[in-house]
Amino acid sequence: VLDVNNVSADEGAHLIIWDDKGTDGIDNQRFQWVGKGEERRLKAKNSGLVLDAEDDGHVVQKKADEKSK
Repeated sequence: VLDVNNVSADEGAHLIIWDDKGTDGIDNQRFQWVGKGEERRLKAKNSGLVLDAEDDGHVVQKKADEKSK
């Protein structure tokens, strides 16, 4: 499943694929959709940051940029 590497709450932390940790209360594998329409983002529960793709293709968590689409 999608997982924030090392349970990081830091901006720029990479997302990885990891085994499902189940219901252990680990929030680095929990995400929610926020916003509407083109402003819709996937937000990480542990950090409150949204997911974004870097120029090199890595998926990371960052502060939301309301101007990006």
